Amino acid sequence: MAPLRRILATMIALVVIGEVADWAGRRGPRLPHDNAATAAAAVVVLSFGGDNPFARNVQRWRVSMALAAAARHRSSTVVFTGGAGKGRTTEASQMAKEARRQGLAAASIVLEERASSTWENVHLSAPLVSAAQPIVVVSDGLHARRARNYWAEQFPFDTVIVDDRYRFGDHFWLKTPAAMAKLLRLGRAAARNANAFAWLRATA
Repeated sequence: MAPLRRILATMIALVVIGEVADWAGRRGPRLPHDNAATAAAAVVVLSFGGDNPFARNVQRWRVSMALAAAARHRSSTVVFTGGAGKGRTTEASQMAKEARRQGLAAASIVLEERASSTWENVHLSAPLVSAAQPIVVVSDGLHARRARNYWAEQFPFDTVIVDDRYRFGDHFWLKTPAAMAKLLRLGRAAARNANAFAWLRATA
């Protein structure tokens, strides 16, 4: 029984880390959700590549978050960003198809189909929502926060917030591996970087 308890304890610890990482990533500047503050809002949904069940589940999760964010912020524009990656169908179009299936009107959908990285997600999506204030970035918490920081670097005059809707345990089977991947990435960046604080900027 001891090995089983260790396995169970490890799994619980990983889930808790994933939850804390997602919650922390969603903290930050936020705006009051009233008509005056959100009438011109736009939602930007970051890509997740791959043609496999896990990738499709992540895309469905991000789309459901995007539709909820659009409803809360009264946004009539939802941008799906992501290029073709290794497949023939772009990540943006895959998510847009899922969004229509979940009930989003086609008139609300804008596609950005060239980006191959988070930096490019931001760089290529920004011109599509240049008139929107605020811009709400949707992804898992750490990814969205990194995109917000990239946005501040590239387009410092835009008002950008991370989708702050957090629910404990919601899609934990997706949040946990996403958080682990982001934390491992940050750890590798820290190991390579002589400046011990530079890598923290990705999630600050």
